[in-house]
Amino acid sequence: MTRGRDLPNQPVGRARALRAERAGPARVVFSDGLLRHLAPEGWKLLDAGVVPPGALVALSKPLDREFAAVAELQAVARGAGGSFPVDLFSLTAGIAYEPLRRLWPVLGTYFAGALVRADAAQLLGAPRAAVQTIDESDDAEPIIAELAALIPPATAALGRRLLSVDALLTGVRLDRLKQAALLAVIGQFDAAAEALTRFVPIPSASPAARIRERHTIEQLEAWIDTRDPSKLAQAPVFEPPVPPSEPPLHRRIPVVTRALWRHYRR
Repeated sequence: MTRGRDLPNQPVGRARALRAERAGPARVVFSDGLLRHLAPEGWKLLDAGVVPPGALVALSKPLDREFAAVAELQAVARGAGGSFPVDLFSLTAGIAYEPLRRLWPVLGTYFAGALVRADAAQLLGAPRAAVQTIDESDDAEPIIAELAALIPPATAALGRRLLSVDALLTGVRLDRLKQAALLAVIGQFDAAAEALTRFVPIPSASPAARIRERHTIEQLEAWIDTRDPSKLAQAPVFEPPVPPSEPPLHRRIPVVTRALWRHYRR
């Protein structure tokens, strides 16, 4: 593993080495590869590398002052330390409403990416791709090139119908948590409260997902009650998801989050 004293002196090299140490080599291969193709068109890593649940890499591109296109690579790195082999499940194209997405540090990583997403291939009229296993980093480049070619037209196809709050509320089926948060961010707190009361948790969710879910619900309730999102910054926040090959969540989360975990497990 690269140690801090051995990191390159150049800013770009240092940032890349830090990201490799933190995120795992597979994530770096895919993020750097996609950026080689897409950075000239204005794409960048989502919030300096944060990824929504289930994603290995997430990229975004501003569309206007309120909306951004988001591409998320749904994949799992199964090797030690987040290395290859990688199981690639899908590439999704989505739309983020930036006034809401920027609140992900207090609402949780569920809001870190796209508010609405769909399979990129299906948006372009092709069948959903089968799950692929990529054994080595040398095998990734042709697949990265194919993925990069899908992202701009797929996000454009979705953006043509969803670049307004009304379209997000009426043109797609948002789950109740996202609906409540979107209504709250535009100031419709009574409707947000009603949407939140109708939320039904997913019974099959993992214990960690249920804890993050309850944290998000309590944050939304506090936001709706106070009408003031600045109050949410005082609450403890969960870290972004940990790749499966890294230590278990209970060994990595900060002390304040462990206390929250114990509180919710009573």
